[in-house]
Formats: sequence, structure tokens, C-alpha cells
Amino acid sequence: MKKKYLVLFVLAVLSVTSYAQKASVEKSTYGVQTGFLGVWVHREVKLSNEIALRAEVGMDLGLWGWRFLSKIGIFVSSGNSFRASLVL
Repeated sequence: MKKKYLVLFVLAVLSVTSYAQKASVEKSTYGVQTGFLGVWVHREVKLSNEIALRAEVGMDLGLWGWRFLSKIGIFVSSGNSFRASLVL
């Protein structure tokens, strides 16, 4: 039983190391993401060969209504987030 686990472990380690790629981050990228009722803009800046900082800002819209009241409203939500991501 232990031999089976050892063989599976060795095969898993060999398969991971044989397909490993060198980590790299592009110098600087930006993009726009759009949806049905929203738009988001993001930019990534290279801090090192393995770390990039991504900043996002955007807006989402929503519609709602009441059946008993003949009013339709618009809901506006905006947000931004800043996070660092590590590329392995």
C-alpha cells in the first residue's frame, strides 16, 4: 500500500517539474472589460519578474421596478480595488 502512494507521489512530482515554465511578468498591460450593464478598466504594472500590481476601477448598473408602483429606478454601483498578484 505504501509503495503505491510512493509511486503516485513520485509520478506527480515528475509530471509537475517536467512541465514547469519560467515565471515572467509583462512590462505593462491594460484592458477594458464590459458587460451588459457595466464597464471596468484595469492596468497591470510590473514590479519584478514575479510580481505585478493590478489596479481596477469600474461601474455596474442595475434596473429594478415595482409592480404596484409604476416607477422604475436605476441602481448605480461603483468600486475600485487594488491588489498585488504573485505569478508562480
